[in-house]
Amino acid sequence: MKRTAAMSLVALGAVGLFASAPARADDEKTVLPPGSVTWRYECKNNDCPLKCTLGGNELFSTGTFSTLTLMQLPDHGYWFRITTEQSSVDYVYLAQARQADAVMCTVGGATLTSLRSGDAAAATQKP
Repeated sequence: MKRTAAMSLVALGAVGLFASAPARADDEKTVLPPGSVTWRYECKNNDCPLKCTLGGNELFSTGTFSTLTLMQLPDHGYWFRITTEQSSVDYVYLAQARQADAVMCTVGGATLTSLRSGDAAAATQKP
C-alpha cells in the first residue's frame, strides 16, 4: 500500500512539473514545419487593439496584450499565443481542408518583431 501511494505521488509530481513548464512553440530556436509561417508582435504599453476574423466572422479580439505570436500551419491551421502582464492564452484553429478563407488579424499599435517561415516560399505570405 505504501509503495502504491509513493508511486502515485511521484507520478503526480512529474505531471505537475511538466504541466507548469511554458510552451516553447514560439521560441526562436524551434524548427518550423515546412509550409508554416510565424509572426510575433510586441505591444510596448499593453494597450494595442487586436482582432482576428475568418470569412468576416470574429474569432477573438482584445484590447490588451504584451506579445502576440501567430503561427500559420500547413492546411489552414493556426496557433495563437496572446500574452498579457498576468498570463498567456493559447488558441488553436484547425480549418477544414475545403476552407478557402484565411484568418485575418488586425493589430494596432504593436511592432512586428519576428517573421519566420518553415520554407522560403512561405515567407511571402502575410497574416
